[in-house]
This record gives sequence, C-alpha cells and structure tokens, in this order.
Amino acid sequence: MRTYAFLLCTALLMSSAMADIDFSDYHSPSQVDSEMAALESGFPALAKVMSIGSSVNGLPIKALKISDNVATDEADEGDVIFIASIHAREWLSTEMALYLAEYL
Repeated sequence: MRTYAFLLCTALLMSSAMADIDFSDYHSPSQVDSEMAALESGFPALAKVMSIGSSVNGLPIKALKISDNVATDEADEGDVIFIASIHAREWLSTEMALYLAEYL
C-alpha cells in the first residue's frame, strides 16, 4: 500500500474546469498515480506531483501540491495537508483526498 500526502496551500485559485475523475469505483495505486499525473498535466500552473520520501517497503511516497504558485515554497503562507492511505484498510481516505484534489 502506498502513502499519499496531498499538500494544499491556502492561497488557491479556483478553476471552472474539472478533471473528471471517475469515482464510481475505488482506485488502485497505479490509478491514483495516473489521476495525480493527469491533474498535474491538466493544471500545470496549479498542481505538481512530487516524491517526498520512501515507505518502509521502499515505495515512493508521492505528494500532490496544489497552489496558486506551485513552483515556489511560500514560507509566509500556511499549508493544509491531507494524508491518505496510511493504513491498508483506510481505503476511503485515498478517495477523499483525490476528490478534494479534483475539487480544488
């Protein structure tokens, strides 16, 4: 099970375009990776996928940063962090974090 941290900065720009992620079924780790990459490619000025370390099993811990200034670490602005998939049976946390990322 992979761990995902969704980093959401407080100064966000709302976009009228949605990424249209299909939430009719649960997402596998590879599908979550694909959806995060699609958000990054669809909104390059607002979203950035990054690796923030490795799990105990050596798998990458990926983060999706969403910000009005995604390329800059703005230390003077607060952050909101949604952490998902910490435990194998917390499948809904991944879906909620992915849903919030699409919404923002």
